[in-house]
Amino acid sequence: MKLMITLRATAIMKTDISGSTARFRTLPESDLTALLAEHRDLVARLAAVHDGHIVKPEGDGFWLAFPSVTAGALAAMAMQEELRLAEAAKGDRRLVMRIVITLGDVLHQEGALVGDAVVLASRIEALTPPDEIYLSAAAWLAVNQAEVRTALVDAFTLKGFTGTVPVYRIEQSYRTRVIAEVGRSGSSDRRLLYTAAFLRAVATGTLGVLLGIYLARLDLDAARIGLVIGAGLAGAAVAAFVPGKAGASVARRRYAIVGTGVRGVGMWGRPLVERYGDVLEFVGLCDVNPLRAEAARKAIGVSCPTFTRLEDMIEKVKPELLCVTTVDAYHVDCIVKALDRGVDVLTEKPMVTDEAQCAAMAREAVRRYDALNADRTAAALHLTC
Repeated sequence: MKLMITLRATAIMKTDISGSTARFRTLPESDLTALLAEHRDLVARLAAVHDGHIVKPEGDGFWLAFPSVTAGALAAMAMQEELRLAEAAKGDRRLVMRIVITLGDVLHQEGALVGDAVVLASRIEALTPPDEIYLSAAAWLAVNQAEVRTALVDAFTLKGFTGTVPVYRIEQSYRTRVIAEVGRSGSSDRRLLYTAAFLRAVATGTLGVLLGIYLARLDLDAARIGLVIGAGLAGAAVAAFVPGKAGASVARRRYAIVGTGVRGVGMWGRPLVERYGDVLEFVGLCDVNPLRAEAARKAIGVSCPTFTRLEDMIEKVKPELLCVTTVDAYHVDCIVKALDRGVDVLTEKPMVTDEAQCAAMAREAVRRYDALNADRTAAALHLTC
């Protein structure tokens, strides 16, 4: 019987928990088992978002395969980001991981990976510091530089490889974590908002009445104007505390995301659902790849519809706020389309990638600003009359 051999170009990822031996010695068996299971779930879940999968475990790390280097790089960034946020409160005791990505012809046989790319990943792993993601030269050449920023680390002499081998690193984006969050869900926070509205109403109304009385006592021609001002301010204060208006301060905003890669899912989608689900309602996800949009919907944990065209999403679900997390070069197109349709925009950096895009976005922002001011001016004139 002839043994079938499968040799194909593969983007390989190797993960490893840094300094695990010393830390694991201090844990009871049950805690260690739970920790490793949780870590495996994190790696497998974020790999799956980018069509990757675990090939086999190795110690406290994993060998994974991805359809492309870019997919592996985005998954690696999401893994490091989520791990940093999850372990932020533990200081020096936090779990830290190092990741290596290589590319090459690899033999896939009975759950094993064999090839120079696998050996190279092991060699580079020994050089990789905690929290970092290193790439081989082949992986660096293949990665989409528009989505993943990289930098040369150095060239090294590695066992089994001739000459010096260049190694690159991914420049990750770091976010701060909000420790104290005001205005979150819960009756106490809502009572605080209502109390603030009430005090604001009382203060504004009192000021209006006192001003009106003061001007009236002066017995000047301005007295009647003062009474009108007082009545107007008092009325405005009362209107500000109408339950429907006060409730609007904690109403959920209709929120949508365009671009469901690692930024849209790991840096915006899931954190917003977990932390601000009481004030935001996901109404749509948009991506040119429908399978990726569907995978993102499951990863974020929402039940909103998915779309492949931004215009269709805005028309059908009518979001109030759009988060733009597409490839950088397409930010401006999404921003302009959203502003043109009256949708507020929150965009990942960079906002634009060249001067022409900046000018186009600025024109649309000014046009919308002028339109909003015209509406407000007309409303003010109507109230005055």
